[in-house]
Amino acid sequence: MSPTPASVAAVEPLLDVRGLTIALPAGADRPHAVEGLTFTLNPNEILCVVGESGSGKSMTAHAAMGLLPKPHVKVTGGELLFRGRNVFFHVGDGTARPARWPDRHGVSGADDRPQPAEKGRGPDRGKSSGPYLSG
Repeated sequence: MSPTPASVAAVEPLLDVRGLTIALPAGADRPHAVEGLTFTLNPNEILCVVGESGSGKSMTAHAAMGLLPKPHVKVTGGELLFRGRNVFFHVGDGTARPARWPDRHGVSGADDRPQPAEKGRGPDRGKSSGPYLSG
């Protein structure tokens, strides 16, 4: 017998992105890298983001971790809630920056792109590519 909706406890999302907009610098081929992105990731879920080159996948991850190229690429809209707390703080120029994850939320980010091996032997091809969050 499956539980009824009233007996299932509400689960707080682990990550809740609402209306994320990331502006590109003046003169770019388009005004936004990401515009109005919304998604929810619940505990014990896996989210796979798929898209064409230049569609904003990496920019989204970099915005969440505070790794956008400064000062040219900026979060200009939306919010990113981690365990119910907005990790962006808004600054006077209408943009938002993430607070420091480890200090405020117990989450760390890492850039896991291949790095050159010791003594110039070339990149370590055994690593995955791209940033990730762990909590």
